[in-house]
Amino acid sequence: TARGHIIGLWRQARGQQPVDGGEVISPRLAFAGLAVGYLFLLSWLTASGLSFYVALLLLTGALGAFIGLSRIVAEAGLPGCQTPMVPQAFITRGFGPEVLGLKNMTGLGLSTVWIGETAANMMNAVVHSLKLTTDEDGSGRYRWMPIAMAIAVVVGIAGSVWFTMEMAYTYGGINLHSWYYGGAPRWPFDYMKSVHGAPEPFLPRLGFTSIGAGVMALLLVLRHRFIWWPLHPIGFPIANTYTIVYYGWLSIFLAWLIKSVVLRYGGIAVYRSMQPFFLGLILGEFATACLWVFLDGIYGFEGNMIFNF
Repeated sequence: TARGHIIGLWRQARGQQPVDGGEVISPRLAFAGLAVGYLFLLSWLTASGLSFYVALLLLTGALGAFIGLSRIVAEAGLPGCQTPMVPQAFITRGFGPEVLGLKNMTGLGLSTVWIGETAANMMNAVVHSLKLTTDEDGSGRYRWMPIAMAIAVVVGIAGSVWFTMEMAYTYGGINLHSWYYGGAPRWPFDYMKSVHGAPEPFLPRLGFTSIGAGVMALLLVLRHRFIWWPLHPIGFPIANTYTIVYYGWLSIFLAWLIKSVVLRYGGIAVYRSMQPFFLGLILGEFATACLWVFLDGIYGFEGNMIFNF
């Protein structure tokens, strides 16, 4: 687990033990950024109309979801994944619209802008970027990474806003992809309207949530206690999510099958010699997508979805 590492970083941030120098930013700066960012978002959410306790629950739930997804991405090697539910749903079902009121319901709907599509969160991309620049010798060669990431975020947001507006005004949003320009913008408010108009009992949902937590705890214990246990607990919380069901399970199964056969009959040497080939398959997918973008632009093809997720 990460408890020992986090405790060590906390002690380094407080000056209780020397900094090892292997991190892209200092532990003190990391904890300061966490505190400032948490307080800023908490203030922003309360200013948007949320009650303090609702904002606190939402922000804590979002942080937990992002950390959990990042752990899954890092350990499983997935390009990304999403949660089966968002913190807003747990809050609305837990308290009910009568307790929350219209002001909190509206604020929760607006908050889905940044914690609605959990597959598109920054922490997944940051985890992959840090893995590509692992600095194990402590030389600090990758201290420029946070600056590069910040520049990429600013450029990406600016480019996305410009491209979205340009496409909508040039071709008309109603003529473009129905989800991106229709379903997704309406979803937060359609969902809040449905919850407010037809509240559902929370106890059955809480019961199933408790069962799921128990199963997950059991899988974790079995994995840590018995080396022969075949089922990895990572698959359980994301088993029924959209990205894994439609894009992930077959790829994960094929990767497991090929890796098992290669390690069993070829050994670690053959496994390592085949890694460039499979990395080439990943790069080939990107190259193919890039090729189709140019072909669509040149010949006017329509309807080709390039990296939907």
